[in-house]
Amino acid sequence: MFSVTRFGNPVIIMGSYRYNRNNRYLSGPKVFWTCSPKFAVSRFGNPVILIGRYRFNKNNRSRGPSAMWFCSKSSLGCRASIKTIDNVIIKESNEHNH
Repeated sequence: MFSVTRFGNPVIIMGSYRYNRNNRYLSGPKVFWTCSPKFAVSRFGNPVILIGRYRFNKNNRSRGPSAMWFCSKSSLGCRASIKTIDNVIIKESNEHNH
């Protein structure tokens, strides 16, 4: 379903996934869409970030505005991580091994 954000930008909503148009790759008739991160709470009340089919858990040593988030499969060896400052993603290593 096509929709528009409150700022007038186009989005695609498919099920529980939300895709924003990626303006970095504007070349001809092709349009690239990226999955938006969704900040949520786990069933145990812990903060999580959902990006596509991956879930990131907040590192419990993160204090203050800066936080590190690790893939929920990190115990199985996945090294994907996200760094945020005030819930804004500033660095993303999104290379999963699963």
